[in-house]
Amino acid sequence: VVVETFHLLNEDGSCDANSIPCWIKGEDSRADSATSQSAFGNTSSSTAKNTVYNDKPETRKGRQLACCTGLTMDLLIELMKDLNFEVELYEVKDRLWGGWTKDGWNGLVRELMDRKADMAITSLKITPNRSEQIDFSVPFLDTGIAITVASREGAISPTAF
Repeated sequence: VVVETFHLLNEDGSCDANSIPCWIKGEDSRADSATSQSAFGNTSSSTAKNTVYNDKPETRKGRQLACCTGLTMDLLIELMKDLNFEVELYEVKDRLWGGWTKDGWNGLVRELMDRKADMAITSLKITPNRSEQIDFSVPFLDTGIAITVASREGAISPTAF
C-alpha cells in the first residue's frame, strides 16, 4: 500500500528513474498534489526505464497511468533490483485505507483479503482488527524518539528535567 505523491508520465510514456508507473483513480488534475493508497500485484512487464506494457484490465479500469514517487517507491525500486521482481501498482478503487463496515472490510485491507493484490506498501496503522485479517511487516523507519514517563505517580519529580 502506498501513500505517495505522483506525477504524470513523461512525454514518451515512461517514468523517471526514481518513480514507478502506477494506475491512479481520477483526473489529471490530481497529479503532483495528491496522496493515494495503492497496492501491487505481480506483473511480467516493466523496463529499466519504468515503462509499463502489460495487460491487466481489472487494474486499469477507471484509472489512468501516472508515476508514483517517494520514500516507499525508492525502497521498492531497490528491492526490485536486488530480488529481481517486477510489480504493477494501482490505487484501490474506493481510495480507503481499510476499515470495518456493516458490509465487511473495505479499502486496502479488502484488496489484500480478496487476493487482488499480493502486497501493499504504506504507513498503514497496525490495529488488532487489521492484524487478524492481514499480515504486517515491521516498520522500516525508526525516528529514535522515546518518551520517559513515571511508572507511578510522584516517582519522578516534574522538575527533575
